[in-house]
Amino acid sequence: MVKSLILLFLSMMIHVNLFTVDVKVTAGIDDAYANEKGIGSVSITHNYQDKIDLASFRLGSNPLSVTFVKDVPFSSENATVVSIYKFEIPGQNPGLYVLPSVTVRVGDKNYQSFMSSYSVKNEKKSNASKAANSTPVNSAPAPSSPVEPSLRLTAGIEGATSIYPGQRTKFVYHYYYTGTIELATEKLPLLDAQGLIKIGEKEFHDYAEGGVSVSEISQEVEGIKPGKFSFGPSLIEGYSYEVDASGKHVPTSPKISSEVPEVVLTVLPFPTQGKPASFNGTIGKKFQFSVDLIGDKTIVEGDMFSLGINITGEPGTNIKQVPLPEVCCQPGFSGFFRLSDLPPTEEIKDNTKKAIVQLSPLTAKIEEIPSLEFAYFNPETTSYTVLSSQPIPIKVIPRKKASVENPVPAPTKEQSVQPKSNVTPTRTPSMQSPQPIEIEGIYQLHPRDLHDQLFGSWWALLIFPLGIALFIFQYTLHQSILLQRSRGVVETSATLFQKALESSDGSAQYFRLISQALKQSLVEKNVIPSAEIANSELPEQGIAGEIRAFLFELDEDRFTQGRKIDYTKINQSVESLLNKNYGDHLK
Repeated sequence: MVKSLILLFLSMMIHVNLFTVDVKVTAGIDDAYANEKGIGSVSITHNYQDKIDLASFRLGSNPLSVTFVKDVPFSSENATVVSIYKFEIPGQNPGLYVLPSVTVRVGDKNYQSFMSSYSVKNEKKSNASKAANSTPVNSAPAPSSPVEPSLRLTAGIEGATSIYPGQRTKFVYHYYYTGTIELATEKLPLLDAQGLIKIGEKEFHDYAEGGVSVSEISQEVEGIKPGKFSFGPSLIEGYSYEVDASGKHVPTSPKISSEVPEVVLTVLPFPTQGKPASFNGTIGKKFQFSVDLIGDKTIVEGDMFSLGINITGEPGTNIKQVPLPEVCCQPGFSGFFRLSDLPPTEEIKDNTKKAIVQLSPLTAKIEEIPSLEFAYFNPETTSYTVLSSQPIPIKVIPRKKASVENPVPAPTKEQSVQPKSNVTPTRTPSMQSPQPIEIEGIYQLHPRDLHDQLFGSWWALLIFPLGIALFIFQYTLHQSILLQRSRGVVETSATLFQKALESSDGSAQYFRLISQALKQSLVEKNVIPSAEIANSELPEQGIAGEIRAFLFELDEDRFTQGRKIDYTKINQSVESLLNKNYGDHLK
């Protein structure tokens, strides 16, 4: 039951996501000339119900003043609109620049555009100015040309190209580009680092270099086992683009690609010559090592005591990954000491790791804790170093002798007259018997416990098809309701045009009804299947092409400031298009 409810909830969440509008912000510079203010635009694709906070616009970390231009709806029944804003940037010298990200609050969340590059061209000159300042052709300076889009990729290793297990290096990619580039393909095997350990997250850095925009991506890696690891070839592909009035990216160049050959990293095996038996993989330049006894130096045979092991590395050493010496395998420990079954406790402070190891002496003949060895490998000198701790003298008391020195006191007169079963002898801590352990939560078994439960067998998998069927039913029902609603409100093109004439000229409703009437007439003439398609998706030939061109021209007149609109002429044109037959364009 619980699983089916979970599946129902997941299907409802998927259903909701099918009708969610993703917010998208794009920004760019339209025109920029030397010593003149540049004009930029911001396009925000969002649900028309989401409010855009004009005071929240920021260019990088600075506030950005914008001016609203227009809202471009996708269709009359679609909730998605593209809001377009304009802004200005101060005058700059000719060259290539990077436009920081634009941040804006839409609804209750902040959204951000990608950074892009733009070029500042030479000063604009009027025709009169050009004539007055004209020079002979041979000595005239070459006219400035727009920046050609380009894209180049480099890949490499920042650090050693040959490392040992446990040693680190860094993989780096650089993107060099001019113009506004949108990537279509990225194959970057270095960032996957198959066969290596990735340390931390990828690092990103953007900057400009000699008029070219640069994006840097790096990933630190660590070697695990010896071998030769090849990554590549690496490839990126993209194209230069511009943002149209609807916020879409329109390619302005053929696809550009850049490929680099494979990059090879070698993980070397540790040298066998001079390798100490106590070496367990520690790698670094320099370490300090010490061992101390925690507690009294007098220990009862078989009792646990603690050793403190301290390892200090140079600044920058990943001390957390440094393994402890294997105490059980060190000379003088096997057969004389028993190591606790519990793992050592570790504490990291600055560049020092302190571990506490518990062990117990197995014989009273032990007089000292032997020296411990800590070995490490220096990759620069390709040599091993062994550090040894000082032996620690201790005194081990035999357990029998400890019992004699701490005898059990004789019972008193009062204790002797009590029943023998109630007399509990007093013991020293070393002789104390372990306390009984009460295990809670045990219950008696029943015959039903010998059989599989409903959700404890493979029959529970039948819930998944049930959940999928429920989701399909819900989605089909929703589509059916939408279809019935749309069929119930369909009006003829003549009715829609009449409503447009009855509405006030220049209102949003007037233009919406004009658009619906013309597209509904195409449906009635079996030219298009539905009147809900966008204007840009109308056919470009025949009567549909005429209506498409008329609607685009109408939008241009609407949103061009200072242009006077002749509504009588518009109504006559609409009436002519409505009365035009599908075959008229063939005459």
